[in-house]
Amino acid sequence: MTAWTAFTAVSLVLLLLLLGLARASSPAVTRSEELTPTIADDRSESTPIADDRSKPASTVDNQSDLQSAVDDRSEPAPPESSSEDPAAIGPPAPEERVASGSDDIPSWLLLANVLFTHGLFAGLLVSAIWLAAIPLSAIGVDPAGLSPSALALGTATGVVLYVLNEMGASHAEKWGLSGSERLRTLLAPESIGGWIVLLVVVLPVIAGFEELLFRGVLIGAMHTGFGVSPWLLAIGSSVAFGLGHGAQGKAGIAVTGSLGFALAWLFIVTDSLVAVFLAHYIVNAFEFVVHEGFGADPFSI
Repeated sequence: MTAWTAFTAVSLVLLLLLLGLARASSPAVTRSEELTPTIADDRSESTPIADDRSKPASTVDNQSDLQSAVDDRSEPAPPESSSEDPAAIGPPAPEERVASGSDDIPSWLLLANVLFTHGLFAGLLVSAIWLAAIPLSAIGVDPAGLSPSALALGTATGVVLYVLNEMGASHAEKWGLSGSERLRTLLAPESIGGWIVLLVVVLPVIAGFEELLFRGVLIGAMHTGFGVSPWLLAIGSSVAFGLGHGAQGKAGIAVTGSLGFALAWLFIVTDSLVAVFLAHYIVNAFEFVVHEGFGADPFSI
């Protein structure tokens, strides 16, 4: 029991660290959104140029004034500097750089950061499982979890959850809830190689660590070690899962928490960590490919 208690303590510390990082990153994403305002094209609202020809003849006092007005109109106004003018000299104005998003952190650096943090946490958690001699079956790593039925249910659940997740996010946006898609946009790769790294390395590491912690440990291991109802643990882990995605805004927390409970259901009925990993990966991969890869929003309302 001492080993289980120590393992639980380590798991909770990692959970708190993860939630703390999520809370710390939320303002950064919010600021990034606020620094990309919808800027009206000032050139379309240029100051109207007074045209003396629109004035009635009575407004011109004498012939000299009329001649002066004609002379002024004959002198072309100096061209305005424009960022669209190829002859414009100098860097764009600060607000133009912000609007273009050039001040954003490069996506590869964000991906590297996510990969490092999740990989580090996953390594620490796996080490704790090994040192505490936690049975692999307790966290859903069992040959039965690789059965065709479990894998098929995990795949089908992932597709269904992707559709429900998209519909939930669309309704939340319609109702005015703060649901940020900025984080996904910032993580979107800028090259083919980046997409390969995202889909083959980064997303599997994210799904693997989060499922190991939120489903394998917080539900499976805690149920095996302390006899707590898995459904009660599913509620707690789903709340923590939602809070762990605080950078996605209030709507993101609500939608992700609901998604977490669905994944908890899948874990309990299949007792398979691989099944929930598949479902989690499918949801994340579809979101990136559909929205950021193809620029589509098929469930917008």
